[in-house]
Amino acid sequence: MNKKRSIIIAALLLIAAIAGWYFLYFTKTPAYSLNLVRESVQKHDVNAFKQHVDVDAFISSTYDDIMEFTIENSEFKDNPLSINFAKGLIAMIKPAAAGAIKEELLKAVEKGSWQDEKNTGTTDSTAQKPAAPSQSNQIVEKSGLKSVAFQGIEYTKKDGTTALVGIKIHEQTLGTSYVLDIQMSELDNGSWQVTGIANLKDYLQELQKAKENA
Repeated sequence: MNKKRSIIIAALLLIAAIAGWYFLYFTKTPAYSLNLVRESVQKHDVNAFKQHVDVDAFISSTYDDIMEFTIENSEFKDNPLSINFAKGLIAMIKPAAAGAIKEELLKAVEKGSWQDEKNTGTTDSTAQKPAAPSQSNQIVEKSGLKSVAFQGIEYTKKDGTTALVGIKIHEQTLGTSYVLDIQMSELDNGSWQVTGIANLKDYLQELQKAKENA
């Protein structure tokens, strides 16, 4: 009887230790917060999504990376005058573009899917024809992130109040896999917030190569 009692007590202590680790440590890790982002999208919980994603910072850095990648791979990449003009134009339209992307991103979280251009595009009332594709939809299409599937977390690298979480994704259209380095920052309450993708330009380069070789 005493032996059985000791085993039961040992088991309870082990459960308590695991529970303590979960609530005091694991819930304060970048990986846990990243999983909460995934759950917020699945549950269409916009407030939880904004709590664990710095939407403005994420959109700003993603926009900059995609625009830089576009310029660096354009036909006028060796023309300094054209590049400077393009950079100036991109900087000028960035606030409006970022605002539109934010609105559509939060709608996508709420509704569970990103609206296709054919469903969200406006009509030019004077010419009675569809308007040009929105900046936000062009950027999302360019990133290739609409057709990826999450495969798991590869690693977490913490450095003080910042961290990189490597997530493995599968690009469904091309059948290739990549590891994206998700940038995260620690909040005052010990949880973490997504701020950007550190290697987005490298991912876009690999995606472009894959498309060219397809």
